[in-house]
Amino acid sequence: MSRGIAVVVVSFNTRDSVRACLASYLPQVTEHDQLVVVDNQSTDGTLEMMQGEFPDVRLIVSPRNAGFSYACNMGYRATTSPLVLFSNGDIRVPGDFLERIREKMERNPDVGILSPELLSEEGSLIQMSWGWNLSFLGEFRAQFLSPKRVVNSAIINAVVRFLQRRERRVPIVAGACMLLSREMLDKVGGMDENFELYFEDADLCARCWKAGYQVLFTPNVRVFHGLGKSGDSIRKKIDLIYRQSQIYYYRKHNSALELALLKVYLAAKFFVRRCWRDPLFYSWLKDILLERRRLRLVDSI
Repeated sequence: MSRGIAVVVVSFNTRDSVRACLASYLPQVTEHDQLVVVDNQSTDGTLEMMQGEFPDVRLIVSPRNAGFSYACNMGYRATTSPLVLFSNGDIRVPGDFLERIREKMERNPDVGILSPELLSEEGSLIQMSWGWNLSFLGEFRAQFLSPKRVVNSAIINAVVRFLQRRERRVPIVAGACMLLSREMLDKVGGMDENFELYFEDADLCARCWKAGYQVLFTPNVRVFHGLGKSGDSIRKKIDLIYRQSQIYYYRKHNSALELALLKVYLAAKFFVRRCWRDPLFYSWLKDILLERRRLRLVDSI
């Protein structure tokens, strides 16, 4: 008998995307699987849509919008299947997706995390689906291979296609859609909820490797990702939270020297680009760089 998968979809003000996401998952869910939506206090009608159009899908409303990691942990702890799929609400999957990733995990018992290739909703390449261990020098590599450059540069797009041409064990994978062993999740304690947004996937991969499991990227399985839609309306705050999570990741996994270099780099980068136009942004950035205060989505800015 195939092992069941608990599909945990996290939503935040992406009603139409969640509708398409659930419509793609539902036909594939077997009697052994579970499908759960964890909503982070959406105000765009997502809850009403769920209740009216998907009454049989289990809906968990988070008591607060504490971020992606917190919502994933709620879904993971509310389910029992031996495999857990964490999915953004802007993911769509092909018709044989669940069966293919189920079989892939069964053939690779040493794998704790499996990730497919992420494509745009139109089927084009828009981002790196895996990456190297994060480091200060790697920051410049990440900039070179950023989603914006992947989309706008034919050369960089070709580089990413070459890097993703075959299945391989990798240091980290993108967390928009990843299948995990519950055994591994139990061993590492789930997602680190200090990561409200971003870097929670890299942190989980690092802890997966340290716990004795491997991370597998498989381009033979593909999903469609509406990249970054839930953050469009609060982009300035999202930018700061991204860097806050990056600093926390460096403190947790990297050397003190790399952390110091990162902070100097970020201070220079943001001052030149934005801070002189926005005193409040500058104040928040200073608090983040000095690690005096944690910015949350519910905070005003």
